[in-house]
Amino acid sequence: MDSSEFRAAAQEVVEDITKYYDTIASQPKVLTSVTPGYLRPLLPAAAPEDPESWQAIHADLQSHIVPGITHWQSPSFHAFFPCSSSYPAMLAELYSNAFNGAHFNWICSPAVTELETIVLDWLARLLALPACYLSTAPTRGGGVLHGTASEAILTVMVAARDKFLRAATAHLPDGSDEKEDESWRLRSKLVALGSEMM
Repeated sequence: MDSSEFRAAAQEVVEDITKYYDTIASQPKVLTSVTPGYLRPLLPAAAPEDPESWQAIHADLQSHIVPGITHWQSPSFHAFFPCSSSYPAMLAELYSNAFNGAHFNWICSPAVTELETIVLDWLARLLALPACYLSTAPTRGGGVLHGTASEAILTVMVAARDKFLRAATAHLPDGSDEKEDESWRLRSKLVALGSEMM
């Protein structure tokens, strides 16, 4: 796909998306009626060895994928958790995808790291969190945007573990074997409990 093909396909996708959002409230069903395993017989057994045209991919999307979609954006969908989207978010996603990279620290992409810090400060203020959560505070705050809720929960659990271990071993000399051994002893006793959403 070259830039002119991309431009034409992108315009078609924008039309599809706006039509979808303009008509989603009037769709008769939010939940799909497909049965488990419906998709496998509709798709090739192996990935294509040669590129498919956008028209073929688009046709497969409409005939095979859309019928199996649960319409989370429908105003009639009231289950699980909010999964909102918006036109501005979709435009931002285009740029995010275009600038794609491993933006895990400042040197990898200064603008991305600094924007994340600023937006998290905005969020802390919106939630009326104490000033210690701001990056401009003496504590330098702290926060990160995660790709999934599971990733965020894992980060919280690791942070909670480390906070506990620091407090529980604070009476021992830093850098000592005794402190290291006690940290490992305590780690071996920590358990994280979870449950599956039904």
